[in-house]
Amino acid sequence: LNTIIMCKIAKKQVPVIVWPRILWRELLATAKLKIRLCLQYTRRHPGKVLVNIFRTVVCLFLCVVALYPIYTMFINSTRTTYSIVHGASLIPEGHFFENYRYASEYFVNGTESKGSDLYSVILYSCVITGGNCLLATYFGSLCAYGFEFYKFKGKSFLWKCIIVSLMLAPIAGVVGFLKIVIALHMYDTCIPLILMGAATPATAYFMRMYLRTQRLNEMVEAARIDGCREWRIYNRIILPVIKPAIMLQIIMTFATSWNNTIYQNLILSLQYIWSEYKTDPDR
Repeated sequence: LNTIIMCKIAKKQVPVIVWPRILWRELLATAKLKIRLCLQYTRRHPGKVLVNIFRTVVCLFLCVVALYPIYTMFINSTRTTYSIVHGASLIPEGHFFENYRYASEYFVNGTESKGSDLYSVILYSCVITGGNCLLATYFGSLCAYGFEFYKFKGKSFLWKCIIVSLMLAPIAGVVGFLKIVIALHMYDTCIPLILMGAATPATAYFMRMYLRTQRLNEMVEAARIDGCREWRIYNRIILPVIKPAIMLQIIMTFATSWNNTIYQNLILSLQYIWSEYKTDPDR
């Protein structure tokens, strides 16, 4: 293909290309040899083969279980509301563009969306969720680094407070968070929804448990002896080591932040709710 393109550019005659012949007999002989070797290995090590088959079947089952909701979501996007209510289906229907048009008109004409289109709403969600994930993983791992490699007064008490906060539901802090947002006049903006990711006790707890398994005390002490500052130790030594844990926390935080509609509805619709309250206090 490269020869043809270069000859066309240089306006020269394309040479005759001899395509390699497919030797079906050699391919068939190679496949038979591989099958024979597999059968010999199966006869010699039946236990290992059974373990591998069981592991493969379990992995395939877990993949199907994980992909089934995504496939169902795609199928439902092509169905009508009537057909969705009256039962599940694995066969797509032809209503995708109709549903897409309805969703776009809803976001444009809806009172809650304030005239925003579908793409701008998705962009806002990605910005809020992405910023929340970055702040949660960075400051959560930074908090874990401080608790793991520093000694200070009240360390045990503060760590117990973090553990206790894991037992509380996120909805329990809505009132206090809402009062802070109103006092700072930050309602109807995405800033408080992004900044709230900096205080995620679950990320700090998980990161500290992961740091305990790495045994980095000698490396951190060597960096301090060499004159390395704490921020440099954290950014150049700790973060590269805990990359697997960070990726896992990003996935978990992304799912939690994307599905967290309570805080988003309160903060972004606070001015609308307040205006409705002024017009009708009994409501």
